[in-house]
Amino acid sequence: MEHDIILQTPLLSKEFITDLYKASYIEVPHFKQVFGPNNRRWHDYMDVKSAVMEPKFLIPIAKNFAAMAENVGAKQVATMGFGAAGVVGAIVQESKKLGGVIMRDEKRDYGNTNPILARHVDEEICVVDDILNSGGSVMKAITLLRTAGAKPIAVFTIFEFDKGRGRKVLEEEGIKLISLAKLKRHNHKDDVRIPTLTTPQE
Repeated sequence: MEHDIILQTPLLSKEFITDLYKASYIEVPHFKQVFGPNNRRWHDYMDVKSAVMEPKFLIPIAKNFAAMAENVGAKQVATMGFGAAGVVGAIVQESKKLGGVIMRDEKRDYGNTNPILARHVDEEICVVDDILNSGGSVMKAITLLRTAGAKPIAVFTIFEFDKGRGRKVLEEEGIKLISLAKLKRHNHKDDVRIPTLTTPQE
């Protein structure tokens, strides 16, 4: 089962986003058991984390996210866990102005026990995620940053699911979401069409 891809920004080409989607989409063979949250069986999933470690995907994404973060007045970019850690590192490298922040899901009882791994946290900060669905991990990051005195001003994600609640959750928090593309699942379970690509309406 695949998705239609709806471009959300003109910053990267249709071909680039399509290639990234194809590199990220994993179809689970019928004889394998793969389970996601709430113990639901997955027939397919998106492995964006691995795909964006390829320079041909990572560098253009980092350049565009760096420009967008500077444009909204951010001083730092942050992420929760390892999902977009490589992207945050690449953004810092491309920008030369933005700092990076990595956050753990929970405190450790040894070494650096702070879940926020950074020397300091600036007030204006953007959160980066590889893919947005319910918005749970992004909101966990936002809550941690706010507790540390930061003011998250935007969330950048590579893909967002059309049926996910993430965008609505962020809107309710007054935080702008910028995604490169939205994924809309086909209605028919057995549909194996190559995803179509459309651009936002003018």
